[in-house]
Amino acid sequence: MSTQTLTKTLWQRYQDWLYYHEGLDLYLDVSRMRFDEDLLTTLKPKFEPGITSGDYLSGFLQGTRQALYENHRDSITITIPQVNPLTVGALIALYERAVSFYASLVNINAYHQPGVEAGKKAAASILELQTKVITALKTAGKPLDLETLAAKAEAVEQVEAVYKILRHLAANQRGISLMGDRTKLSSLLVSMN
Repeated sequence: MSTQTLTKTLWQRYQDWLYYHEGLDLYLDVSRMRFDEDLLTTLKPKFEPGITSGDYLSGFLQGTRQALYENHRDSITITIPQVNPLTVGALIALYERAVSFYASLVNINAYHQPGVEAGKKAAASILELQTKVITALKTAGKPLDLETLAAKAEAVEQVEAVYKILRHLAANQRGISLMGDRTKLSSLLVSMN
């Protein structure tokens, strides 16, 4: 079995068997567990139809940034020209060391994360906005500029978030076309493929 086939198989297994139990507020991998029928009926799949793991990651990124901003906390975003083992490894090593080093300087526990819940809630709002943006584009039936699209998605104050959602969808071949100069957002037109 090729590595790509194995990866797809493992990912599908993960999607099929990861469930959220509201009463326990817990995500469970139930692939190898034995439960009675009553418990299994209260479980629901974690992934919603039409939303990919990449959508969740993009939502978590934007949600975390928004939660930090709202709490007057600085954050940075690093964009790399190519995702490959070298650049990903370098970024992991950079942040691993930076977090530990900074924490030791200011005498805090770097692994206590009180803002995680706020980031999850903000990520959920990004995914909701993504659904509104896609619906607005489908309804329009023609290319729209970012501000018009944000208005149609009832997100006039969230043009940057709308752009980042669209950039994510376009980069992942999710049926979105961005036409124009990406360094000049006012020049961009967005359409469905």
